[in-house]
Amino acid sequence: LAVALLLVIAAVVVRPIARRSQLVGDQLVDINQSASAFLTERIGAARLVRLARTEQNEISEMRARCDKVARNEVVLVRNGCRTASIIETIAMLCGMSLLYLGGSVLGLELATVGMILAILLRQVPIAREFIITRQAILANIPAIARTAALFREMEAAAESAGGEIRPAAL
Repeated sequence: LAVALLLVIAAVVVRPIARRSQLVGDQLVDINQSASAFLTERIGAARLVRLARTEQNEISEMRARCDKVARNEVVLVRNGCRTASIIETIAMLCGMSLLYLGGSVLGLELATVGMILAILLRQVPIAREFIITRQAILANIPAIARTAALFREMEAAAESAGGEIRPAAL
């Protein structure tokens, strides 16, 4: 029961951070698509870039795009660290509350409270990893959704194998 309570409290408290991770994941997809398109165009027009002597501008532009990606990746890592820290704090508060409530209010023996605390503390890393993994999945959902949309577009644009549709005029 204490572990379930820990999971519920942690999930509610960490929800804004998870939402932020999903937004950052969406921004990362946009930035990566933009950088890929930019790089593809520039590689296709390499001679033109050299002739126009805009190599330094192109390099600066690509570096700026890569810096945006790096900053967003740092935000995702920072969100993961915040989540772990919040979960550990919540676990300690639950443990302290359990010590007080078990001894004072419920009248449990110290051995019983200690056993419950040991079980709770043993489950904290599992709960932490569960929530951090969920947050990482939320951060990757935009990329997965865009990839799935590309596959659907490719399937819709595929030509038929032939032979199924007969011209009405013949």
